[in-house]
Amino acid sequence: MKRVYLFIVCLSIVDTHLKADDRSDQFQNFLSSYCLDCHDELTAEGDRDFEFTNFDFANADDRHDLEEILDQLNLGEMPPADSKNQPKAEEVAAMVNLLTSGFKVYEEAEASQKEPLRLRRLNSREYRSTVKWLLGLEGETFDPSSGFPSDEEVKGLNTNAEALVFSDYFLKTSFDAALKSLDQAIRWGDQPETVNNLIKPADFGGNEFHHPGYIHYVVNKEKFVELGGSGAEVDRLPAKNGLLRALHSGYYDIEVRADAVGRNHPYDPKVVRVDPEAPFVLELISTDPQVGSVTRRNSSDHVVATFEIDDKKVSSYRARVWLDKGRHIILRYKNGPPRIRTSIRKIFPIHHPEFDRKGWLEGIEVRDWPYEIKPPYVSDVWLGPRIRIHQARFSGPHYETWPPASHVATIGRTQDTPFGGVQRAVIRRFVERAFRGRATE
Repeated sequence: MKRVYLFIVCLSIVDTHLKADDRSDQFQNFLSSYCLDCHDELTAEGDRDFEFTNFDFANADDRHDLEEILDQLNLGEMPPADSKNQPKAEEVAAMVNLLTSGFKVYEEAEASQKEPLRLRRLNSREYRSTVKWLLGLEGETFDPSSGFPSDEEVKGLNTNAEALVFSDYFLKTSFDAALKSLDQAIRWGDQPETVNNLIKPADFGGNEFHHPGYIHYVVNKEKFVELGGSGAEVDRLPAKNGLLRALHSGYYDIEVRADAVGRNHPYDPKVVRVDPEAPFVLELISTDPQVGSVTRRNSSDHVVATFEIDDKKVSSYRARVWLDKGRHIILRYKNGPPRIRTSIRKIFPIHHPEFDRKGWLEGIEVRDWPYEIKPPYVSDVWLGPRIRIHQARFSGPHYETWPPASHVATIGRTQDTPFGGVQRAVIRRFVERAFRGRATE
């Protein structure tokens, strides 16, 4: 039968200022008298062995045992009712008070060692995720936090409150980021018209002029453009005249007709450095010309689609991707020869001695671009692995609804400016989403 001990509220019966040794002796005497008959090392009923339990709250194992003993005493479960050796009610109350006081002292000491909770601002990653969720923004390339100062790390983490300083500069960039985000989310007016661009080989550029990264591009009788390397100096194929540029943020359909050639070539594989068994991989990269040139790698690059190109026939490869306004699509042979220039220098004297490399070498080293290259061209004789682009199609933007989901999530379906008198409702809805609670007046 469970026993309720009202004495535990009478704390005056126990001297809470006992010395540590006295408290330990009091605990051990109680344990020996009423617990160890069933819970010593030899007996250990219920898998409970308290024979070596000490009155030491700093020790995790002891603390676990002490907590379990306190729980059983409070519940009146132990010692069991059929035990011949029963403690008096005042003894139980004193032990409950002793253990409770011990836990209180331990927890207060632990709390004093902890630093106070500090409020902090969101780091850049958290800010991006929060803004995209609040405003219903799609895509992975939009970054409203790009102007923020770098998040300082403390012990490898960038979530430390002391390091995430809310400076005047950060406040200014936060306002700029907010305006940028709202401009991205809210779409006034009619749905943009869909463009349908057909990009032919000549639209990718020719081989008459040598630009950085253009060494191995060739328009072959208006049939295809070849990508022959993956090194940083030659691996990007943009289109002319913005034919692969997003005029508005939205989804775009991209189709590329391509095949691959040159898997079995006569060159030294150690020089070409391409796995002959691996598939030819074509990447579609989204890049922002405001960050860096579309012809060179930059920090805005983001892979939006990857295709394994068939080296037996010309096939069509399709993807629907989200593009933010102003971004361009670049084609890249991902796993082609990594250092095509070095390969050409080593291979051509052996396999193509008739080829005059003078014009090509001058084109590499000249500083005034574009530099006119004289035929024959490297691509006329190169037999290494390469991907042929026969044409591409680019259409968009496409939307499931208009206004788009981001507009609806931010201000509702209204298309009136500014908000057509619904500002209060718009602000209330936004605040409740942001703070996940009901807004009050």
